[in-house]
Amino acid sequence: LAGPAGAATYVYENPTPITINDAPSVGVPATASPYPSVVTIPTLPRFASPASGVKITLQGVTHTSAADIGVALRSPRGTTYQLLANAGGTGPVTDATLTFTAPAGVSMLIPYAGPMVSGTYPPSAYTETGSAGHWSPWLSSVYVEQGAWGLLVGDDEPDDIGTIARGWKMEFSATPANAIFQSAIVIKKKAGSARLRVRTPNAGTLTLERSKTVKGMSIVVPKWGSYVIPIKARGKTLTKLNRRGRAQISAIVRFETPGAPAYLMSTKVNLVKKLKKKH
Repeated sequence: LAGPAGAATYVYENPTPITINDAPSVGVPATASPYPSVVTIPTLPRFASPASGVKITLQGVTHTSAADIGVALRSPRGTTYQLLANAGGTGPVTDATLTFTAPAGVSMLIPYAGPMVSGTYPPSAYTETGSAGHWSPWLSSVYVEQGAWGLLVGDDEPDDIGTIARGWKMEFSATPANAIFQSAIVIKKKAGSARLRVRTPNAGTLTLERSKTVKGMSIVVPKWGSYVIPIKARGKTLTKLNRRGRAQISAIVRFETPGAPAYLMSTKVNLVKKLKKKH
């Protein structure tokens, strides 16, 4: 994964070719094969803020009449986002890579009269007479979620066929949540140690930083949840604890999850040890 500072770019792809079947007659559109073409997003991490920069890319678009192609994106919840309709003119399009993103990212639609060429565009949907349709909802409102996303491709005029030779992909940027929270400290008087319990928002690595006063350690956490970090004194602090039965340490815990900056949490822990009585 790679992306802007503090964020990761997630890419999900279905490279299976899509055959754009010819409409049997005027007014009777045909659906492509397969229909829909599905990209499945598996379990996502928890994000610090909603995903942004959603892009849908069609890879290798070829058709003998570009304006015949209709394309929409369907979310796992059933919301449909129109990407392409009546655009590109009646001329052909050959092996084009078309990326659709929110209007804020780009300004020029695929021209109604054509040509349809490789590039990045906002959703380019027109009425039959050439008016640019303000199709709703826009891609900027996409709620990214796990599940099956479907690309709905069709042909609405007879006598022309096409393909999307290398399938399609969906990508977006997001920053996984990285803040951890202390939930409890349990003092072990017999051992003179403590157990620090923290909650993590995602899978990652918890590290107790080694210092002059505390022993360091790391644990890999497989998912979000509550985890225990053992706290043990070292050095002069351990000597003080063994002599006086009390010592204070500063524990710094670092949490790292892929795609987000490291998060540091600092807490003070008062260790208590039950000392043996001298006879």
